[in-house]
Amino acid sequence: MNPKYLLNALLSFALLLAMGMASANLHAGSLTNGQTITLSESDFSEGTANASWAIYSPSASENTELWNYYAITQGTSAMIASVDSKLPECYATWKIDVPGTMEVTNFTWATSRLVLAGNGDDSFSWQYSIDDGATWTTFYTIENDFESPLTLNNQSWEVTIVGSEYSSSLLIRGGLVEGSGTSGDSGYFQIWSNPTAGGTNPNSYISVTAIPEASSFGILVGASCLLTLLAKRYRSRH
Repeated sequence: MNPKYLLNALLSFALLLAMGMASANLHAGSLTNGQTITLSESDFSEGTANASWAIYSPSASENTELWNYYAITQGTSAMIASVDSKLPECYATWKIDVPGTMEVTNFTWATSRLVLAGNGDDSFSWQYSIDDGATWTTFYTIENDFESPLTLNNQSWEVTIVGSEYSSSLLIRGGLVEGSGTSGDSGYFQIWSNPTAGGTNPNSYISVTAIPEASSFGILVGASCLLTLLAKRYRSRH
């Protein structure tokens, strides 16, 4: 048997086993949609704020919180993975919000572990969006074609938002991208926040740099100019 097909068969079996075990624990540790990593003004120091993100085992008391996901399942070893390696797409999305008076200009996304395996021309990509998912910009991509699983530990990406339009809301998505060649070929991935026990890890975090939102900045500048003018007039009279 072709080693690639044997590898994919073993991965599929392991994933089905994990899904079966997870179904018995839906009362705890489930994947939850519509969740946001919210950074308040007090989280910022010199324009930068940090937060951890976490993936838990289905048996944990904490839920694994995502903004949305498609064709993703939880493994009992506290990771999330693609459900079917032959689907044209599958992804997990995190949402990061800063105060409405601020806009994100740069961010760093860090992951403790990413595991890839496949035998086609599909790719795994990290992407971001600042318009609620209407458009996506890729900041990392790797072709998913490995005879044995590729494990990437403790990776981070420093990203500058492209263009002059910024937002107080940032989406980050990780998932498979169908290649332009063979349709339905195999690509599989796992995302871990903490490879040893699940939950938080110093190597899984989001760090954002933000500036005052444009209209708020204009108000501040206007107020500053007015105060300067009033001060000059006061001094000229005394």
